[in-house]
Amino acid sequence: MIRIRGFGMDIRRLKYFISVVDKGSIGRAAGSASLAQPAMSQHMATLEAEVGVKLLVRSPQGVTPTPAGLHFYRAAHAIVRRYDDAIREAAAIGGRNAGTLTIGIPTSMLGILGGPLLHLLMGRFADLRVRVLEGFSGYLTEMALNGRIDIVFAFVEPGVGGLDVRPLLVEEMFLLQPGTGDGSETVTLAEVADTPLVLPGPEHGLRKAVERGLAGIGREPRIVAEIDSYPLLLDSVRQGIAATVISWAGATGRASPQDVRRRRIVAPILTRPVSMCLSESARSIERIEEVAEVIDGLFRSLVADDTWQGVHFVGVR
Repeated sequence: MIRIRGFGMDIRRLKYFISVVDKGSIGRAAGSASLAQPAMSQHMATLEAEVGVKLLVRSPQGVTPTPAGLHFYRAAHAIVRRYDDAIREAAAIGGRNAGTLTIGIPTSMLGILGGPLLHLLMGRFADLRVRVLEGFSGYLTEMALNGRIDIVFAFVEPGVGGLDVRPLLVEEMFLLQPGTGDGSETVTLAEVADTPLVLPGPEHGLRKAVERGLAGIGREPRIVAEIDSYPLLLDSVRQGIAATVISWAGATGRASPQDVRRRRIVAPILTRPVSMCLSESARSIERIEEVAEVIDGLFRSLVADDTWQGVHFVGVR
């Protein structure tokens, strides 16, 4: 149990602690805050004294949070976020901006979803500032769990602790290989198991989908490299290093038939879920349910008019 031993803790010190953990260095955190390193070190020592337990492990390589420190890090994010929300809500009452909605979009979906989503939200919620973050779904989901993202689109099903998971789509997956093709070819899941692959790390939705699908036929992927960079994954295919697995949306606009060979995975079909996940921080945003309803409608329309292919809509109808 973490016990607060005094009343001197302030939001600024919590923000400093978050920065130290994020950067893995007291010196780098001090630099970004325009503080001298000894001053930042003193802030961390004061914070540990107030909490009453050791929060950071210091070494020549930098700093890492203790188990108690990691718990405190997540709690600090929530506290800072609530503090910022309180300021925004007070400003909204005074007739100013209603606040910021932070949305995480996986790189593979950004080309299809990013523009229409931003346009729709800015048009429907003019008093709400929209912030969009892009990256692999695993990273974005972790940020949502830490209270740094309000809504994240992730390749998960209901049951993820700390998130309100609302299914939207089921995406079919494709094998992307060196070569050329018209995109109409197919490949069996067993053939995918025999193909050298480059995939992101095990915490990411794409990797989980591939491993789950191959486990269903008693196989494992032949992974020759782990790459947590979407552009580099595609470049690896273009340069003939290996193949990868990708969704239709992920290949659209980034991998033309002249550059790579895209084959739909069949026998059995390989799919992954796409869900809209609301973090605990989203609850403090006024009209969040209206925002979620608008997003659900956007997904439905993108599928209905064939803008988004290779998917089945499973959201609210």
